[in-house]
Amino acid sequence: LSPVRRAVLLYEGHNEYPDYSPDGKLLAYISSPSMPTNRPRRVLGILSLETGQIRELNPNLVAFGFPRWAPDGRAISVEGIEPENRVGGIYRVDVQTAAVTPIVQIKKGMRVFSHRWSEDGKAVFYTLGDQTEKACSIFVHNFETGEENKLSGAPDNAHDIDISPDGQWLVLMNREGKRTIRIMSTSGGDSREIYSFEQEGNQVMTPAWSADGRYIYFSKLQKFPGAMMDLYRVSVDG
Repeated sequence: LSPVRRAVLLYEGHNEYPDYSPDGKLLAYISSPSMPTNRPRRVLGILSLETGQIRELNPNLVAFGFPRWAPDGRAISVEGIEPENRVGGIYRVDVQTAAVTPIVQIKKGMRVFSHRWSEDGKAVFYTLGDQTEKACSIFVHNFETGEENKLSGAPDNAHDIDISPDGQWLVLMNREGKRTIRIMSTSGGDSREIYSFEQEGNQVMTPAWSADGRYIYFSKLQKFPGAMMDLYRVSVDG
């Protein structure tokens, strides 16, 4: 309820992809302090919301982004590329040592569009497709078995996902043409449409669950000449 303020002043204007820790005390984000260059240096920042102190991690990855806290708060997953063999995928970064461990590695020409941890930390849900962004599928990485399984019943254009606070549901959204917000069970099955809207371009507009699980938040691009983003919410009941 306090007035809006900038959370991170260091490298102001070059910070993105914020994600709260499970206890709400830390904020992870990506900084590109060497912008603008062709290949900017990236760091993984962790801001303490209690003290204002910032720690910077330098994982051995290139072009990484979209940090997501693991449920135990001991690691952050990112979508990135390994510098040696240029293999891409989802990687676990230890918040104390910055050590990198691969979670999912993908083939050349493929792309991870979005990923989320399961509530219990035993799995990661992610969307995978080719570079054209025309089609993709939802997969589940099981940490206990190491298996990658396609989620049955998911539509073939669910680029961006988020998982409900109770871990039982996924919200899905496509990136091209008419945007459609759908909900489906994390165990698979048919999806249910709750809202759709016309949108030009392929801007990333990741949907997000409210903390009480009753609403889906999403952004929407105004028509030109404004070209500004508005924030909306829709009930999960439609």
